[in-house]
Formats: sequence, structure tokens, C-alpha cells
Amino acid sequence: MYTPVAAGDYIERWKLLDLSIQNIMKYSLAAKNAIGGHRMALACRELRYACEDKDKDRCLAAFVKTGDEYQILKEKFNIILQMERAMIYGKSKTGRQ
Repeated sequence: MYTPVAAGDYIERWKLLDLSIQNIMKYSLAAKNAIGGHRMALACRELRYACEDKDKDRCLAAFVKTGDEYQILKEKFNIILQMERAMIYGKSKTGRQ
């Protein structure tokens, strides 16, 4: 059964939704640096510069650094994914709800 909703209710809901979206965007932009995305980008940039300079030793060091940063970032994303799944399924890591 459809129940009519006042226009003012819709406006309030949209305001709340807009604030929620703004908060999500603000936190997601801050989170990319917190999980190591910035360090990964810097490592990739160093690798590119080393390759452009054709410096074999620097290329190897930058390649290793890029791989290390990738592993760190991958682990952090996996943790976030586990947390998200726990929230969706309502389970904690210890099995308690």
C-alpha cells in the first residue's frame, strides 16, 4: 500500500543523503593516503624515472620498492575487504555477533 509522503520529508531525506555522500567522499579521499596508495604512487614514479634515466641499479631498487609497496597495499585492502564482509554478514573476526 502506498502512503503519500510530504514534499518536506523528501527534501530532508535528500539533505541527509547529500551529507552522507559528502562524508563518504571526504573519508575515502583521506583513506587512500592512510592505506598507502600515495606511497605506491611514489614508488611507481621513482621506477618510471629510473627507467627513463636508464639506470639499471636504480631500476632494480625501484622495482623492488614498488613490489614491496604493492604487497603492503594489497594486505591493507584485504583487511578492509574482510571488515566489509564482516559488516555485511554481521560477524566479527572472533565469531561473535
